[in-house]
Amino acid sequence: MNTPLVSVIVPIYNVEQYLHRCLNSLAHQTLNEIEIIVIDDGSTDNSLNIAKSFEKKYPDQFIVIQKDNSGVADSRNMGILQAKGKYLGFVDSDDFVDETMYEKLFTKANQQNADISVCAYYGLNEKNGTFRPFQFGRMEFFNKSMKEAPELLRVNSSYVWHKLFRREFIIDNCITFPTGVIFEDMYFAWIAISKANKIVKVDEALYYHVLSRQGSYMSSYSMKLFHLFDVLEMIQNEFLNDEDMKKHMDMLEFVSIKHSIMRLQDLPKCPNQKLKKAMIKKVFDFLDEKYPNWRTNKIFFEEQFGNRIGKNLIKYRMFWNIYRFIPYKGMQIGKKCIMFISKAKNLIKKWEHISEFSYARMCKTKPLIENRVLFESFHGTTVSDSPFAMMKELQDTSSNYELIIATKKNKISEHQNLLNHYGIKAKLVIIYSKDYQEALATSKFLVNNVSWPPYFALREGQKYINTWHGTPMKTLGKKRQLAIQDMSNMQRNFLHSTHLLFPNEYTKKSMFEDYNLEKLYCGNSIVQGYPRNTIFFNQKSAQEIRKKYNFNDKQAIAYMPTWQGSASYAIDMKKIEEDMLHYLKHIDELLRDNQIMFIHLHSLLEDKIEIKGFKHIQKFPELEDNNYFLNACDALITDYSSVLFDYSLTGKKILLDLHDKEKYQNETGLQIQPEDLPFAKAYSLSDIQLFLNDINAYQPVDVEKFNSYKGKFLKWDSSNNTKIINDLFFKEDSKCHYEKEPVHLYFMKKIIDESGLPDLDRVANDPKGVAIFHRNDFTPVLQRYLLRKYNDKLCFLVSDKRMQLTLKEKVCKIFGFKLSEKAYQLEMHRILPFVEISQITDFQKSAYTRNLINGLHLKEVE
Repeated sequence: MNTPLVSVIVPIYNVEQYLHRCLNSLAHQTLNEIEIIVIDDGSTDNSLNIAKSFEKKYPDQFIVIQKDNSGVADSRNMGILQAKGKYLGFVDSDDFVDETMYEKLFTKANQQNADISVCAYYGLNEKNGTFRPFQFGRMEFFNKSMKEAPELLRVNSSYVWHKLFRREFIIDNCITFPTGVIFEDMYFAWIAISKANKIVKVDEALYYHVLSRQGSYMSSYSMKLFHLFDVLEMIQNEFLNDEDMKKHMDMLEFVSIKHSIMRLQDLPKCPNQKLKKAMIKKVFDFLDEKYPNWRTNKIFFEEQFGNRIGKNLIKYRMFWNIYRFIPYKGMQIGKKCIMFISKAKNLIKKWEHISEFSYARMCKTKPLIENRVLFESFHGTTVSDSPFAMMKELQDTSSNYELIIATKKNKISEHQNLLNHYGIKAKLVIIYSKDYQEALATSKFLVNNVSWPPYFALREGQKYINTWHGTPMKTLGKKRQLAIQDMSNMQRNFLHSTHLLFPNEYTKKSMFEDYNLEKLYCGNSIVQGYPRNTIFFNQKSAQEIRKKYNFNDKQAIAYMPTWQGSASYAIDMKKIEEDMLHYLKHIDELLRDNQIMFIHLHSLLEDKIEIKGFKHIQKFPELEDNNYFLNACDALITDYSSVLFDYSLTGKKILLDLHDKEKYQNETGLQIQPEDLPFAKAYSLSDIQLFLNDINAYQPVDVEKFNSYKGKFLKWDSSNNTKIINDLFFKEDSKCHYEKEPVHLYFMKKIIDESGLPDLDRVANDPKGVAIFHRNDFTPVLQRYLLRKYNDKLCFLVSDKRMQLTLKEKVCKIFGFKLSEKAYQLEMHRILPFVEISQITDFQKSAYTRNLINGLHLKEVE
C-alpha cells in the first residue's frame, strides 16, 4: 500500500467478546488508503489471536504490535509514533464504526485543510439494543478555529474516537495522551481543539460507542474517577500558559463545571458512602480553588441547565450530601414513575389512543352503510386536494351518497365555511372522535390522500381509494436517507387499498418500489391524472377568483415549499419558523408594488407558522380550495414539492428555489434531480430577484425539454380526471383484490451489528421471502444495511403493534390474559392483508409473534 491517508490506532486489552466486530468494521472501510494499528496492551484472553487473524487476512492494512500492559494512553502514544497516515484516528476496541466513516472524515478535513474533523455518534445500550444519538448539529460553530468560535470547546465532546486529527499538527504541537490517569482523551481532545487551525464536521453519526460495558472504567464508581481533577488541572495550566487560550477560560470553566457535576450526578451508582463523601468534597474544593466564581457561570446555569428543578440547589454541598443517600434502585424506580406519568399524559392528549377502542367495537358490531363515504385529506388539516375534487363531483352528479369529511377540531369553522362556499352538503367529523371512528368503521367507501390510523384494517365489503398527493421528487419509503421506519403506516394503507391512484407511470413504478408493493399489493392500480388537477383546465374559474380577490391588476405569485422533516427525528419547529420568516422578509423586500405573493405551507407547518406583518405576502384564502386558488396565480415558486407537476399543466412560469439543495439531498434524498426539469432555477436571493423583475423573461423554457417532460409526467391528465376516477371507484363493480403468489414470512429480530446479517441474507435469498421488522426495532445499523445492500433484493414490511382491540380486550391483554385466535388473525390481516402466507420463520421468538403464528395455524419453519 502507498502512504496511507489515515492511520487508525486501536489499543486492545482483554476484549475478545467485542474485538472481531470492531476490527471487521475497520477492515471494510470505503477509504482504501488506510492503516489500522492494533496495539495489544498485554491481553490475557484471545484478543491478540483475533487481531493477528486480521493482520494475516489484510496484511496491507493491519499492523499488530505487542507490548506489556501499561495503559491505553501509552498504547495510543505508541500508535502515534508508528503511524504514517496524513491523519490520525482512534477507536476503542469494544466499539465499531460505519464503513464510510474515515472516507467522509478525511474528505471533509482534506477539502477544508482542517486540523480536526469530527462526526456525530450513537451510544449503543447493548442490554436493550437502543441507540442514542450524540453530537448532532451546531454546525454554525464549525469550519472555524476556537479563536473564532470559543463555543467549539463546549459543543465538542471530550472523546477522541469520533474525530480525525492531522498527524503533523499533533506532532508539531507535542500533543500526547497523559499516562497514569483515565480521562486521558479529554486532555488530548481539548488541547487539540484549542490549538487547531480549523475544525470541520460531518453532521452524521458514523461511530457506534458501547455504553457502560462491563469491565470498563466508566461502568463502575471507583477512586480512578478522581483522575478527572488531575486532568482538568493539566488542561487549565495549558490554557494559562498560552495567551490565546487564556482568553477562553470561561469556556474551560464551563466544561470543568459540567464534568465535575456529572460525577456527582452518578453518586447513586456508588455503594461506598465514604467514596461519595470524598467525591463531593473533591468537586467543591477543586471548583472553589480553580474557578472561585463558578457558581455564577451563566453558560452552565442558564443556557445548559436551563429551568430544570434543582438548578440552584446543585451549587451547594449540603444538597449533594443529602443526594448521596438516595439508593440507586430508588432513583431508577423514580425515573420509571416519571416516564410512566409522562407517557400517560401523552396518551390522554392523543385522543386516538382512547377512541380507537370504539373503532374496534364498531367494526365488530355495526354493519357497513352502503351509500356512506368518508373523505380525509392530510389528516384533517385541510379538505382540499383530490378527495375534495371527488366529493364535489360526487355531489354534482348524484344525490344518493352520505358525505362525511374528517377535520381537525381547530379547523371546523374554516372547513365548514369552505364547504358552504362551494355548496357541498357534507358532515364534518373531528378526527379521532367517536363520530370519526364510527364513520371509518361503517362507511362503504373510503377516500384518503395520506393514511388512516395505524389500527385501521379494511373490513370485508369496504372499498378504499388512496389517491396519494403528488409525483415524488424526494425519496420515499425504503429509500429515505433517514427513518425508513416511518413508512410503516403508509405502506400498510397502500396494502389495504382496493384502489391506488397514480398520476403517471413514473409515480406508479416509484411507489411500488419504495413501499415493496410489487409482491404484496393485491388491489387495483389506476394510472390517471389526479382529480385535484381537473381545475387546471378551467380558465374561467381562474378569472373569477382573480376578480373575487381583487388582484386582476397584479402579478400573483404562489409560494408553496415542501415539508423537510421526519416523524422519527426531532424537528426544531422554532428554528424552522425563524428561518421561514427570515426568508419571507427578504422576499417581501424584493417584491414590487404590482406583485403579490400568496403562501401555502405544508399541512404539517401551516398551523405552526403565523404569516403576518408583510407588505406583499399573505396566506392562501381559507374559503378556497388550494388548487382552485393556485390555478388563478401567474407563477409558482416552490422547491422540491410535487405541486410543480400539477401547476405545470397551466403552462405558466415555475421557479425552483434550490438554495438548500445540498442539505435537502443529504437529509431527505432526491430521486428526481431539479436540474433535469424544464423550469427556471434559483440558488440565491439574487436569482429570485432577477426572476421577480421579469418573470416571463427569466430563464426561458426549453420547448423540446418541456415536451419530453410532458410525455413522462402529464399525458394522463385531462379535464375529465375526476369523472373518470369517480366512475371507476363509485360506480364500477370491479373486482377489488387479486391473488398473488404465497409468501414466506420472516419475523425479524432487532439488528444492532453485523451479527444480524445472516438473517437478512437468508430472507434476501428466498424468492418468496418477506421480512417483517417491528417499527420500534429499527436501528441506525439496520437502516444503513438496507440502504446500502439490501433494499433492491429484500422485500420487507415495517409493522407496529397497534392491534385492533376493544377496551375489554385491551384490559385483558394488559393483565396478561390470553386473547382469542381471532384477535391475532385480525392482527395479521391488519399487518399484511389479502396475501396468502405459505410458511413462517420466527427469528424474533416473542410471545406476540408466537400468538400470530398460532392464530394462522401454520407450522413454523426454522
